[in-house]
Amino acid sequence: MAAPGLTPPLLAPIYLPGQEPMPQGTTPQEREEFRQMMKWQGWMNGAMESCPLKTVLSGGAGEWLAFVRLQ
Repeated sequence: MAAPGLTPPLLAPIYLPGQEPMPQGTTPQEREEFRQMMKWQGWMNGAMESCPLKTVLSGGAGEWLAFVRLQ
């Protein structure tokens, strides 16, 4: 068992939202921008995992390939 306060090997530390470690000198505005960026990143990851979006993207790619091959 690891000593208190130490992270065991090969285990990433988990931080609560808003309590992530930031470099020295980070302003509150930069913290808010980081929080917004992480929020949008989560939404985009969720969208890319959705089946309807994958269907639309694959259909569009197929149409584009067919169009390119005809020329």
